[in-house]
Amino acid sequence: MESYTSQDWSSSWYTGILVLAAVVALLSLGKTGTVKMPAVLLTVFGLAIVLYFVNEPIALYSDKYAYESSFEQIFEQKVGGKTTDSGFSFFTKAIKAAFDSVTVYFFIIASIYLYGYLKFIKYFFSKDYQWLVFIAIICSLGFYAYGTNTLRQGLALSVFLIAIVCQEQGRRNQFLIYGLSAVLIHKSLFIPMFGFWLVKKYQLKNNYLYFWLFCLLLTLAFGNALAAYLGDFLVGSDNRLEKYVTGKNETYKAGFKVNFLIYSIAPILYGLKVKSKINSPFYNRMLSLYIVVNAVWLLVIRIAFTDRFAYLSWFLIPFIFFYPLSVGKIFKAQNAVIALILVYLSSVCYIIAVK
Repeated sequence: MESYTSQDWSSSWYTGILVLAAVVALLSLGKTGTVKMPAVLLTVFGLAIVLYFVNEPIALYSDKYAYESSFEQIFEQKVGGKTTDSGFSFFTKAIKAAFDSVTVYFFIIASIYLYGYLKFIKYFFSKDYQWLVFIAIICSLGFYAYGTNTLRQGLALSVFLIAIVCQEQGRRNQFLIYGLSAVLIHKSLFIPMFGFWLVKKYQLKNNYLYFWLFCLLLTLAFGNALAAYLGDFLVGSDNRLEKYVTGKNETYKAGFKVNFLIYSIAPILYGLKVKSKINSPFYNRMLSLYIVVNAVWLLVIRIAFTDRFAYLSWFLIPFIFFYPLSVGKIFKAQNAVIALILVYLSSVCYIIAVK
């Protein structure tokens, strides 16, 4: 087992979720209703994923390696300055002081990461759809990476999901606490937090779509100049971003990413098609939030590693696809649509991640 590398571990994951999605898709095609499982197994499955994430071998000089090193040296570091997300530093110090175990540290991060998704699913989706949505989430592009490597942003996004639940429950103070915590864990969460406030306050019919199209045209017309300017701004706002924005990486090609653009457009077209059929203010806000945040990413699409900005919207894709299906009969062959979505999400993830 010592020769089993991080890459082997992740390849096993991507192969496994591809097979899982295919099996559930086939089962869906053979039923008149949805594929159901006992609710308790959803939590058990979540715990199994947490353990899988925790036990992934740590690749030398990976992000997870950096988190491990930072955890071990947290009290020897001078924490502060503009490169620090103080919430995550406090979080790391607290776990170091309480447990002094990097395994426990990664376990707690992974547990919160899964908990945010599960809480969101169980609040917004009926029992008939909770399993399907969960499978769609774990099969989606980025889920594994943000649970095993890009830990800080993954943690922040999960906390943001908890904040949304609190808002919809009318617990405004808790929404503010969780929302602020998400931003303090990772500064990039200011974008979806501001977007959430915007679409909550201004429920405009098509203006957000026009904003997305404007950003697309802007990046097509002035892409290189825009990327250079915004790249300098991002580096200036946080020195830690410099290795992503200006760093060279032979495995990552900067430039206009057509595959990422197509992946981003699919949920927008789907959402525009189905939103009138369910007349849901919540779905309209989530779709608008996705469009606004994705539009911001378009402005920096040519910069290396901007998938980390794109994921601020991409993590909503499973919800954009499945929420309308969970509240009513949208398509005549609805189970075929469910199967197609699962195969689409898992295939895109497999093709892009295992290359």
